[in-house]
Amino acid sequence: MKKQTLGQQIKITFYLIIWILLAISTVTRLATIISDNIEIARTGAINNFNLAQSQINGWIDKKTVVQKDIELYLGRDINQSPEAQLYYLNLQVNLHPGISSIYYADINGNVVTTDKIEIASNYDPAIDLQFQTIIKQDGIKLSKPHIDKYSGEYVLTMTSAVKDYNNRSIGILAVNLILEKVHEMFVDLQQENGAYALICGDENNILVHPREANRPKNGKMVNLDRPGSDYSAILDAVPGQLVTIINMQGEEYEALYEYIPGTDFRLIANYPTSQLKVSLRTEIISVIVLVLLSLVIAWVAVEILIRKYISPLDKVVAVVDELKAGILSVETASISKPNREITKLVSAVEVLATTLKSYITEISDILSTFSRGDFTVKPQQNYIGDFGEIKTSMSAIAENLHSLLQGTLYSTNEVNFAAQNIEVSAQDLANLTIEQAKLIASFKVDTVAVSEEIIDIIDDIDESYQIITDTNKKAQDSKIIGDNLVKAMHEISNSNTEITNVISLIDGIATQTNLLALNAAIEAARAGEAGKGFSIVAIEIRELSTKTSETVQEIYQMINNNAVNLKKGEKMVNLTSEALDNVVIASQQTSQMSKTLSENANRQKESLARIIKNANQLEEGITRNTAISQENVAVSQELAAQSQMLQSQLDTFKM
Repeated sequence: MKKQTLGQQIKITFYLIIWILLAISTVTRLATIISDNIEIARTGAINNFNLAQSQINGWIDKKTVVQKDIELYLGRDINQSPEAQLYYLNLQVNLHPGISSIYYADINGNVVTTDKIEIASNYDPAIDLQFQTIIKQDGIKLSKPHIDKYSGEYVLTMTSAVKDYNNRSIGILAVNLILEKVHEMFVDLQQENGAYALICGDENNILVHPREANRPKNGKMVNLDRPGSDYSAILDAVPGQLVTIINMQGEEYEALYEYIPGTDFRLIANYPTSQLKVSLRTEIISVIVLVLLSLVIAWVAVEILIRKYISPLDKVVAVVDELKAGILSVETASISKPNREITKLVSAVEVLATTLKSYITEISDILSTFSRGDFTVKPQQNYIGDFGEIKTSMSAIAENLHSLLQGTLYSTNEVNFAAQNIEVSAQDLANLTIEQAKLIASFKVDTVAVSEEIIDIIDDIDESYQIITDTNKKAQDSKIIGDNLVKAMHEISNSNTEITNVISLIDGIATQTNLLALNAAIEAARAGEAGKGFSIVAIEIRELSTKTSETVQEIYQMINNNAVNLKKGEKMVNLTSEALDNVVIASQQTSQMSKTLSENANRQKESLARIIKNANQLEEGITRNTAISQENVAVSQELAAQSQMLQSQLDTFKM
């Protein structure tokens, strides 16, 4: 990463400080201006409200005084004639321009009004709800705005109960106040900066406003919630709370309200915040101008400072860069010296360049002399300070090289003599190695031949082991067959015994049958002619039983002969089984011995394989030794040649 120059660093640092100071100053000033303007707007809104409140309260107080005066006049003498009462009421209307008309009705149904309104002859205040409400109220009440039927103007009606000296209610009094007079009063309260006040009713309808467009007209009233305005903050606020609103013209205001005493009307005072924006815009412009002016002044000051004090340093740095690049012939006359420090710096650079040039020149001459083989020359200048180590090093180099060359020359002679001895030894070693290689080759051939013959014998032993193993298996199979034969002979003998038992049973049955036939013949003879047929059957049965007995005897004799032969066969089979057991045992012993012999033969086979492998490796090693020996001969010859060359080169040096 490329580093910045001192001038650039000074510029960046100075500009950064200026920016920080200007930013802090600007932010502080803007914050103060905003805070002051907000406070001015809030104070203006409060002052405007207080002024409007005092005006409306003063106006109401004046009308309240008039109302009370009329109450006192009417309650002082209840026996006054209606004409006198009307005269007095008209007089009050004429004396107070803000009063439109006055209405008075007593409990007896007498009505006096300055309006030209006809009163019904059967008017009964006892059934008039409005009359009954007003006569029971305490103090003076202000009604909602309404249109006066006689004048057609919007009016506010102040109502109260008229009482006599005994504080008994004898009638009601209603004074209609012209709303236009209140509008005019609020017009006078409107300020040049746009601050104004207004009055709205309980349904947020505007009752009094300095602008004619927002006043009640033709029975219609303007509502604060109409589109284009935002009075929600003031409508949701508590009395006396200062909030920000947007009026029907889309302008932003600071506003607060209070209820007019004795009514549900809200007095709202507004103060525009546009002055804050204008003031803030002006201040921002002035701050921008101040910042730009400060930056221009700072830029000019920095440029002058850099040109006068930093530019010489840049030139000195350029000279030092030339020295770093190896250019020792530098020019410093054009560098200005505005102060003592730069003068010393320039002088130091000049001395450094001159000193380095003289040192480099002498070192170059000495090294050139060294390159020609003359190591007797030494530095002659006075090397100051740490440069003295260069002189010491150059002298040491010359002395060390002188000693080194002498030692090298001696070593070269020794190496030359040793190289000749090595050459002779290497030649002898090569000849001996060649003879050993021939012997090893002959030994390898004989070893391989013997090993291969032994391996063939081992393979025959393996085949014999396999044959013996098969014989052992067949002997075991024959033993199993002999055991099965013995078992079968036992089973045949058992079956022969069972057959003998069955034959004996048949012989017994034949004997009993013969006896039965004899008895039957005797009984048939006794029966005479009737038993003759039965006698013939008895004779046939007797003959059959006799033949059966003879046949059974023959079979029994054959079975006995067979049993004798079976016993002889069992003996022969047992002898055969014992012989097979002996054969199996002998086969197993032979197989085990053959297995042991085969395992030993396989181990011998592996050993012979290793002998063959080692013989091959020995032959390869001897072959490599032969090659190495021949290479040693060549190397020793080359070493001798190089040693002679080195000696001839050392003879050229002057020591």
